[in-house]
Amino acid sequence: MVVKEFVERGVSGTSTNRPALQEMLRYLEAEQGNIDYVIVHKLDRLARNRADDVTLNQRFSELGIRLISTSENIDQTPAASSSTAS
Repeated sequence: MVVKEFVERGVSGTSTNRPALQEMLRYLEAEQGNIDYVIVHKLDRLARNRADDVTLNQRFSELGIRLISTSENIDQTPAASSSTAS
């Protein structure tokens, strides 16, 4: 079940300082334990730079949330995590 949708119309993923993204992060923290997945169409719409990508994925992991893309495979195995951390 989709419980909430966050849309950033016409705003680039070049920064994490975007209103809908910040609203989503606050929502995820408030609903910690009740949300299993964040679903995006393309990963580059969530974050364009690698540091933001790592930071967002780490936050999702801390909240017990799995990131899903409708158009791309995401490797969330421990080996992938350790290679992205270096």
